[in-house]
Parts: sequence; structure tokens; C-alpha cells
Amino acid sequence: MIRIFLLILFFPILVNAQLEKQYINTNWGFKHIDSTQWHNAKVPGCIHTDLFANKLIQNPFYGNNEKNLQWIENQGWIYETSFKVEQTKLNSKSAHIIFEGLDTYSTIILNEDTIGESKNMFVKYEFDVKTILKEHNNLRIVFQPPLSNIDTNSKNIKYPGGEQVHIRKAPFMFGWDWSPRYATMGVWKNVYLEFYDIIKIEDIYVKQAFAKDSSANLDFEIELNNLKKGKYYIEIADKKNKIFVKKRIKLQATDTIINIKLKIKNPELWWPNGMGKAFLYNFGISIIKGKDTLDSKTIKTGIRTIELVNKKDKNGSSFSFKINNKDIFIKGANYIPQDIFLNQVSDRDYTRIILDARNSNMNMLRVWGGGVYEKDIFYNLCDEYGILVWQDFMFAGSMYPGDINFKANVSVEAIQQVVRLRNHPSIALWCGNNEISEGWHNWGWQKQMGYSIDDSLDLSQAYSDIFRNILPTIVKEYSSTAYWESSPQYGRGNPLSLSNGDSHYWGVWHDAEPFENFNTKVGRFMSEYGFQSYPDIKTIANFADSSMWSTDSKLMRAHQKHSRGNKLIKQYMKNLYDTIPENFEDFVYLSQLTQAYGIETAIKAHRRNKPYCMGTLYWQLNDCWPAISWSGIDYYGSWKAMQYKIKESYRPIIISTIKNNDSLDVYIISDFNEDKECYLNISKTNFYKNRQFIKTKKLIIAANSSKKYISIPISNIDSSKTAFYIEVTSMISKTYSSELVFLEQPKYIELPKEDYSLETTKINNEIVVKLRSKVLMKNVWVDIENMETASFSNNNFDLMPGESIDIRAKIKTGNLNKPIVRIRSLNKLLNQ
Repeated sequence: MIRIFLLILFFPILVNAQLEKQYINTNWGFKHIDSTQWHNAKVPGCIHTDLFANKLIQNPFYGNNEKNLQWIENQGWIYETSFKVEQTKLNSKSAHIIFEGLDTYSTIILNEDTIGESKNMFVKYEFDVKTILKEHNNLRIVFQPPLSNIDTNSKNIKYPGGEQVHIRKAPFMFGWDWSPRYATMGVWKNVYLEFYDIIKIEDIYVKQAFAKDSSANLDFEIELNNLKKGKYYIEIADKKNKIFVKKRIKLQATDTIINIKLKIKNPELWWPNGMGKAFLYNFGISIIKGKDTLDSKTIKTGIRTIELVNKKDKNGSSFSFKINNKDIFIKGANYIPQDIFLNQVSDRDYTRIILDARNSNMNMLRVWGGGVYEKDIFYNLCDEYGILVWQDFMFAGSMYPGDINFKANVSVEAIQQVVRLRNHPSIALWCGNNEISEGWHNWGWQKQMGYSIDDSLDLSQAYSDIFRNILPTIVKEYSSTAYWESSPQYGRGNPLSLSNGDSHYWGVWHDAEPFENFNTKVGRFMSEYGFQSYPDIKTIANFADSSMWSTDSKLMRAHQKHSRGNKLIKQYMKNLYDTIPENFEDFVYLSQLTQAYGIETAIKAHRRNKPYCMGTLYWQLNDCWPAISWSGIDYYGSWKAMQYKIKESYRPIIISTIKNNDSLDVYIISDFNEDKECYLNISKTNFYKNRQFIKTKKLIIAANSSKKYISIPISNIDSSKTAFYIEVTSMISKTYSSELVFLEQPKYIELPKEDYSLETTKINNEIVVKLRSKVLMKNVWVDIENMETASFSNNNFDLMPGESIDIRAKIKTGNLNKPIVRIRSLNKLLNQ
């Protein structure tokens, strides 16, 4: 349960409140368990980053250093600090020490007394230290190697995920097909002391219900720890100290729960990105006696209803969401931890990635089950910017133990996390696991692991206990959020996969099916699909010297975690462009175009098939280290070519075309909740001349719809030398969507040689690149080679003949007066 102490911001009179916190995040040191040599440590932190900061190991991300650093996880490490406590705090009736996150197995020693142990990375540990604390204190935490603490009672059966499934620790830290193996240890979240004399607000749960008159009925369930019998006041106010409720209560000296009702007439609702404002209410809850405020908490939440719609229909069973009783088409991505070393993710990093999601027109992120339950700031930002969260429990890709100790550990974890996150309006769904049901039924684990009938029965029972009993029961008891057992509901080997529930479609990539299959392999909700590419060349330069810039170098293969990854990238690249560039930088560029082409095809197919399909979450948004992966945004925050296409493909209104024999069918998809009166404008180009106007059609685009509006004859057109420019505008010429449509795959298009001019200007911390072309340029990529850029206003775009475009580049570092601009295009690559 989260204990927030935010008194000054909203309630200036609470400065002298009796509950106090003292953080213990400084003056830490660490050493090997068998060494006498101490080194400086950082808390929050982890052993790998501490070793690197003290120059005891090489950069874990550079080259293939990962291989040489595996010894770290097999050692024991000791962290230690000393701290003072003032006498006034020592006199407090209650004194507790709280560890928000310990990774993972540790023994905690305070002033030579062992006060407890940790065994779950995802659990907050709290210990009563009233009788142990003194003025001068020593705190020591002894971390044991994670794999040395496996419960022997569960060790008889081998698991598809390896021995680490016994450990409640982030699964991706043991390696994934996009992640290195760095099984960290350390104090990965805050440590603090908490003192109080009389009363403490332990937790607040704001339950919501709507009355027939559209007012919101809020029930504040307030959990109190009270040390002194007496009469108190509970007060609920807003951030301007406007009091909503003030109630007198009589308490015994015990823990208790108080319920306070609050009715808000005509509330401002919280809406996801693209549907309205993500309005948040600030509630301050205070416990008052006389003139003294004894404790206070602030709750920032949104008022909204959210429903998972999973109903049988003529096609199978649906999977969609309703927000405030309105259907929403989900547009988003799968999110993984932003760093293999979690302490390296700053508040600025969280802000950047959520803004990237918002600016890409997303409305949901799936927090994938092989990572971590994210920090509070992640969910606060999702609340603020209207990004819904599909939250997995941290189970992925393996069966799990079913012994009583493991299940008890999981129960504590689940209760803490559900309680911590339940007031966030962004939380849309709790999902039990990632791909475990699919793996059990479709991947041949029983044969692969040599399970007996009894083994299979035991494992099935453990699965049922955790994912059909423990987790759904906890979600129902402690929150109002929907629960989904496993993602996907069925695997791609099951014929029901595309007609029931959510789908993970990996026919493209894993099964090497063509990109065109994205158009037909469409499920009710596409919660995973993807394609790899190489990251930005500047990202590659951070882990590889240019002499190693080859897909076949050992160093590059160390950052490609999929065994067939490079082969598949080249296979799809050859099929699409009929070339595999020998120049490495050209290869990187074309790998990103290949990825972008495939994922854009998928997203448009998913949106075109609404309402049969009501959501699309591509794999994956981001990276946890610099690598070749499925991400749209690389480790250093650079957008790949795919991310720019995603931004366009997730706009509220898009155009999608399909060749149908001798015609081009034009679909318009709208996510607006109201009809739009628009113009549909169609023109064409032969790559050398200005656009030739063909047709304008006035139409009304129905709310929340996908519809074919026109078919364009193409039988007498040279498809290798012609493209259509299709645009949807408002009645006042605002562009909702525009699309340059080619009739063939890139390898069949006869692109002209480049013929362009460019100018650069400096405006504040931005470089503006003005590009004008005499011919059609396809997949233009702008880079400023001698500067670190924060973002580009656009990239990976097509430029019509005779037209120009301004690209704004925000600069992090570099001399703005001397930009070196590099232009890449498919024209140049295919005409070499």
C-alpha cells in the first residue's frame, strides 16, 4: 500500500503534521560477500550499475561484454549504510522501516539485529523497528544469488522458463529474445523510516458509482492505523482547500476502516487520449484533532466507467472496451521496462515515453508480464495524458510452481499491486499472464520437457490455482477492474484464435508468412504482432565500433537476441525491395523501412476491420538496452521509421486502400464519436509532374466506423509509374488524413533519381530543414549527423514532385550553427 506524504502542495497548514518520513537513500556502500573492500553505492540502484560506476566492470552494454559479466549473478553482495535519528523521532510511539523494493533474496540487519528477509522483488516490506532504532544506526542488507534460493520443495519438475520461474523477480532479467541476461541484485526502490504518535492513514480506496441523474457517487474507503482512542474529524477537500466533507468520528486504539460518501453532480469525466480531456480530481483526506492535522494523503483520480466487453456473437466472442458507455477502438503498443537496470530510468525518461505514446495518437499501453509492475510515476503520467493501461501480472512464457509457499508469495504480491494501482483511472484491465495458456496447449511443452501424466496434472492444477483462483479473486475483492486469464485467449495454432478474445499473431515473423497475410489474419483484438529492425545508427555507435558494423560480426550478433532475427529481416527485405544493401548504414535504413511497411499494413488491416476487430497493440514500443529488436523507439529514445508510420496510422481518421482486381478500394476509418462532414479528394502523379486532379467527393463519415467509400479503376494505369494521392479534409480544408498510394510493392516501382534542394535555418534549439523535390521521393529520411536530436516533427515521408516540406528537429547537443544534414530515400537506394 502506498503511503504518500504530500502536505505542503495542497494543504499549507499541515507542515507540522505528526507523521514523518526519513529517507535512507544516501551514504550507502557495497562489497562482495567475501571481501573486505567497500565501494560507494547508489540507492535506489543495483549491483551491476554500482560495479560499473566504481570501474570494477566494463560497460555492460558495449560490444559483447554481457558474456563476460554473467559471474555477477552467482555471487553474494552486501549493502550497508549508517544514519542518524533525532531524539524526537525516537520518542515516537510507532517507528517502522519500509523497503519499497529489494531485488530479490536478502537478509536485513539493523544494529546487529536481523529484522527480516525479502524473497519477492515486487513486494514492499515493512518492519517494526521501534525497539531497535537509536541515535546512530547501521543498516546492512545481505543479498544472496537469486538462483541459489530456489525452494527445494518445487525443484523436482523442470519448467519451460528454467529455474528462474521459482523466483518472484522480473523474468526478462534472465534474458529474452530482445533482452540481455543481467540478473541484478540490490535496493531498487526507496528505503525510509516512518514515525507517528497517534494515527496514520494507511490507505484510501475511492470507489465509484453513477446515479440515474448522472451524478457520481464516490465512496472513500479509508484504512486507519490508530494508536490512541479518541474523537477525530475526517475531512475531504480539493487542492484549493474547498471542503467537500467534514465528519466527526470516534475511534478505538486499533486498526479500522471508515467509509465517507461524496456525491459530485455533473462531474467532469476522465477520457482516454483522442476522446476528450483526461480530467483528474485532487482529493485531500486529512485526520484532524483540535487544530492539529495528524495525517493527510492526497488522491488524484479520474471519474469514469470502463468495461471489458467479452460476449459471444455470430463470429465467436468479442473483446473490446467501453469508456463512459462509449465504444473505443484501442490503438497502442506493448511496453517493456525501459532499462534492464531499472534504477537508470529517470522521471524524464518516463515523461518522454508517455508523451511519445500520446504524440503517436495512442490510447493504451500493455505493461507486459515479463517485466515489472511500473513505478507510480508511470501510472500518474498515463492518468494525466489519457493512456489506458492493460496491466499484466508478472508471469510469462512458462508454467509456474504450485506449492503453498509460492502461492502465498504470489498472493501478497498481487494484493499489494492491485491495491496500489486501483485508484488510477488509466487501469483498464488486469491480465493473469502472457502466453502461458497458449504455450501449454500449443507449444508442445509436455513432450519437450518429458512430463509424465502426474507432472501434467500437477502443473495444470498450479496454473488453475494461480490464474483462475488466486489472481481473479484478488482483483475482484480489491478493485473494480476486469480480469482476463491469459493473453492470448488461444494461440495462433488454434483455429479459434482469430474469432475469440485477444490474439497474438506471429505468422508474420516467426512463421515467415508474407506481410500480405496481415490483411487476412485479423482477430477480435490484436494484442501482439510485430517485426524487427535495426536501431538508429547513432544508437549502434554507442555499443559497436564502426569496424564491427556488420550483421555477421560477433558483436552485432550479441545485440540480436533472436536466433533467426537477421535471417528473417533479410528475407523480408529481399522480398519487398529485391535487394539487401552491402553498405551497413543503408542496410539499417532499409531494415527500418521493412519493419514500417509491415506494421503499417497490419494496423490498417485491424482498423479497417472494425467493429469485428476493436484493438491493436503492436510489439513493441521501446527497448531495455541498445539492440536489434521489434521496437518503434530505440533505447536512447530515437524514433525508428516505423514509429512515424504508426503516428499517422493511429490518427482519428485514416485512409486505407486495398487492390481488388482492376480497382482500388478506398476505405475511410473514423474513431470520432460523431459524424464528420468531409471532402474526399483524389489525384494522381507519374512521379515527375505535379498532381493531376481526378475527383472530389463530398461525404459524411459515420462516427466510429470503417467503410469503403469509393473504388478507383486502375486497369489502364501503368502501376510501376503511378501513385494516387488521396486526402480527406474538413469543410474548412483541415486535413484529417492523406495517403500516397502505390499500386505495387516497392521492388516493382520505377522511382526516379533524386533531384532535390534543401535549406537549413536555426530557431531557438531547433534546426528547420526545408526540402524541395522536383520528382517524387519515397521514404525520405532526414538526419543531422553531427548532432544528437531529441525529435523530428516528421520523418520517413513521401514527397510529391514540385512540393516542399519543413522538418523541425529539436536538438539535444551539438553546434546549431553548423548542421550536417543527411538525406536518405528509397529513390537513391534502388537506383544505385
